[in-house]
Amino acid sequence: MAGKDMLTDLIGKGEELSRRQEFQGIDPRQARRHRAKELLATIAKRKKEGLYLYRPLPISAKFHRCGSRIRVLDGSNQSGKTLTAEVEVARAVMGLDAKFPRHNGRALIVGYDGDHLADPMFRTLTEPGAYSIIRDEHTKQWRSVRVDPKDPRKLDPYDAAYREKWQESEPLLPPRMITGRSWESRKDRIPRNITLATGWQMLWRSSKGKPVRGRQFHLWHFDEEIDNEEFLVEARRGSMRRGALGFWSATPQTGGMQLYNLRRRADAGSENVKAFTLLLADNPFYPEQEKQAFIDGLSREEAEVRVFGKYAIVGRKVYPYYDPMGEHGYEPRPIPADYCRELILDPGRQHCGTIFGAIDPDEAHAWVYDAFDLRNTDANGWADHVVKRIRQHGGGQFERWIIDQQMGKQRSSGQAETVAWFYFQALTDRGVYPRQTGPLDGFFEGSNDVPAREEALLDWMTVRHEGPHTGTSRLQVARGMAPELDDQIANAQMDSKNPKKRKQGKELPEDVLVCLEYWAASNPVYRLPESQPAAEETRLMRALRRKQQATRTKQSTCRVG
Repeated sequence: MAGKDMLTDLIGKGEELSRRQEFQGIDPRQARRHRAKELLATIAKRKKEGLYLYRPLPISAKFHRCGSRIRVLDGSNQSGKTLTAEVEVARAVMGLDAKFPRHNGRALIVGYDGDHLADPMFRTLTEPGAYSIIRDEHTKQWRSVRVDPKDPRKLDPYDAAYREKWQESEPLLPPRMITGRSWESRKDRIPRNITLATGWQMLWRSSKGKPVRGRQFHLWHFDEEIDNEEFLVEARRGSMRRGALGFWSATPQTGGMQLYNLRRRADAGSENVKAFTLLLADNPFYPEQEKQAFIDGLSREEAEVRVFGKYAIVGRKVYPYYDPMGEHGYEPRPIPADYCRELILDPGRQHCGTIFGAIDPDEAHAWVYDAFDLRNTDANGWADHVVKRIRQHGGGQFERWIIDQQMGKQRSSGQAETVAWFYFQALTDRGVYPRQTGPLDGFFEGSNDVPAREEALLDWMTVRHEGPHTGTSRLQVARGMAPELDDQIANAQMDSKNPKKRKQGKELPEDVLVCLEYWAASNPVYRLPESQPAAEETRLMRALRRKQQATRTKQSTCRVG
């Protein structure tokens, strides 16, 4: 299609020039002969351009054909990801790809930093040598070095035998197409904005800077893992009006959550996100001895990422074997009345995590039948939501309430009551009571020992190989009822800079996960639920409030003294 468009364009321009020369009194036959020579020379030159001769590897061809809203192109180093990605960009901005507007589009191009924008991204797109070409042994015309049609992991036998005849390809984006440009750094060849003859505009940005805001895009492209996660948010926001397509090419070696979660969506069968993996082993353009020399210089962990394209985050996951659709999940169903229920809370204004759990009479499983993460709420808002969820699950009394002890003990400025007191008060004011009251204003304290909590939850996830419950794990999570919990377990990872600590950040909320860890570390046991008359509830609350009042009086006396 690209060659046909090129010839039509050139022939049209030739005919127009011939008519103009005839009008000016130039001999028409001589003008046509002269123009024919120029046309043939131009066609020969255009036929050597980078996009004209490019031939993709099999996985790259599938990537180019795919029209999903988001595409992930991941894999190992030196596998051809950058070439495939920049070809896709060039096809779009030159008006040669039906997935994108032919004219007047806008593309957002984001690299890890300025150096990465310059090389390899801008260099691959605009300089010779993106791939290798050779003269065909039969037609003597230039073509790309090709793979063996019988084995795409190997080179065509003729091309492999005559490496000395290889030459660098012409640029994917020819200079004739660039009508304007500005630089972030001319000296370092870091682009800022590029305008093309098709009317397309390309905005080049480093992920170390601030994202482009308020713009609409027809295409966005990220290369390698980005530093500022707001770029993806803005790219997707800017894609809504025009239905832009985006793609992200990377070797996932730094543990970025956004790329990993997109890959998870693709693996789960999302219609909007598709993933394609290019591996060094599938790239026939590097000799096998060079590949092996590269592999030999890597540790096992480095090879997993750089050679086999595994996500670095997977190697640092705290709970790598959690499978909510497999042994750790169950189809939602009502919790029987004789199960022992417990409520676990991690309070906070920005994130307030809560888990509803139950222990069966045989203590065979710990059932998580509901969980939620409330944003920007207080104790009363949380209590209202808990009551709503209790009604949805047909009622039921809780044996214990567990709370994050550090947050539960905090007091607001000028307040004698703890955070735990406010949450306990809010829920009991709505007629919900625990059978047992704990030492922290009615709550039992969640463990502050993070390694011990993780070990307890890992034990719950372990599939048992003996006893009456062989083949099952103790942890059972209702499928689809706790999506935040599933995500937080999947995303929990150790910090690459401090492998003994869990990585934290805005992109890694863990409030629902720590609730589950508190529950596992508390070693819950089964107790038969029993109805509690209103008089008993009143007596329980009077005793608790006397204790709280005595504590506040003691604190006030200490402050005065």
